[in-house]
Amino acid sequence: MNRFGLLILIFLLLFSFSCKENISYKPITNNGKKWQIAYYQGGDYTSYPAYTKQVVKNLSKLGWIQPFVYPDWKKEVSMEIIWEWLSSNIKSDYIEFKKDGFYCSNWDRTSRAENKNNFLKRLKQNNDIDLVFALGTWAGQDLATDEHSTPVIVMSVTSPVDSKIIPSIKDSGRDHVTTGIAANRFLNQIRLFHDIVDFKNLGVVFENTANGKVFTNYAELQIVSKERDFKLIEAYAPEEKTSEDMCGEKYYNALESIIDKVDAVWIGPHTGSQAKFMNKIANLLIEMKIPSWSQMDNGHVEKGILFSISPEDFDTVGLFEAQKIARILRREKPRDLPIEFSSRLGLSINIDTATKIGFNIPKGVISVADKIYER
Repeated sequence: MNRFGLLILIFLLLFSFSCKENISYKPITNNGKKWQIAYYQGGDYTSYPAYTKQVVKNLSKLGWIQPFVYPDWKKEVSMEIIWEWLSSNIKSDYIEFKKDGFYCSNWDRTSRAENKNNFLKRLKQNNDIDLVFALGTWAGQDLATDEHSTPVIVMSVTSPVDSKIIPSIKDSGRDHVTTGIAANRFLNQIRLFHDIVDFKNLGVVFENTANGKVFTNYAELQIVSKERDFKLIEAYAPEEKTSEDMCGEKYYNALESIIDKVDAVWIGPHTGSQAKFMNKIANLLIEMKIPSWSQMDNGHVEKGILFSISPEDFDTVGLFEAQKIARILRREKPRDLPIEFSSRLGLSINIDTATKIGFNIPKGVISVADKIYER
């Protein structure tokens, strides 16, 4: 195996997940009643359904809910539909997914402010929610506050520290808040991309806001660019107060504006970089023979992006979160629970894209890939 394959193998092994704690996750009731769980998100995002479904599945494995089978939903199913199904169909003697406990702002800042105020008021006055699933950065920022004391588990966040959800990877900062973070995950992805492609000018498109920079790993990109002496070529695409289709158009136009200045492209989360827009984006990159890397696969490699490393599945991280939920409901303090975790990651490669752009993927890289797309 050459050095590229060895590097990837070491990287993947570093993220193997182990669970050997002598801790009880045995289900208990809330003094004879079911624990009431609510859900809060800034808007729909590709990873939230997969994340939530695996968390709930692992709650079943831990005995908190009865065994069940999900419907055969299409890939683009919304979290609202999933939550409606969970609240109507999951059977348990211990927990209940509240039918009226789903909150979503549809990535609209006005709706976000209203939802936050209404939800915090409910938490403080009604006393009818025992735990909140908070999915994504907006949700974590809204609920990691001293304005309430209901336990919150923040999930699927790129960087909880940079987003100011928690003060450090060692401490959530609030007794009722916990989250998870895989330290250095994105730093290592960027380094690996550079090891394989050896680019000099890396293109990146993002919304030029604090959250936009966090989502696309701007801080990590800057660190590695200084380490490896390459330039970041930036372009900006708005998301705030912009329709989904317009986000897709703005993202594409921003990428097109820098495409002749770069020799590789990093693709981070953005409304305009969803899988539904990726065929057009990938075709542009292929036409210009530009190697590309998606921070979170989300169907991108299948549609023509060259590389990605993402969770092989959400089972290991789902178990990590489900175990923390069990411990919270068993009355452990969220702040006392672990924050750092690691999960098995899988390398995805699109061989057809490599052929079309004339990029020779090292054999060692191909040998450790988990998903290879080719005709």
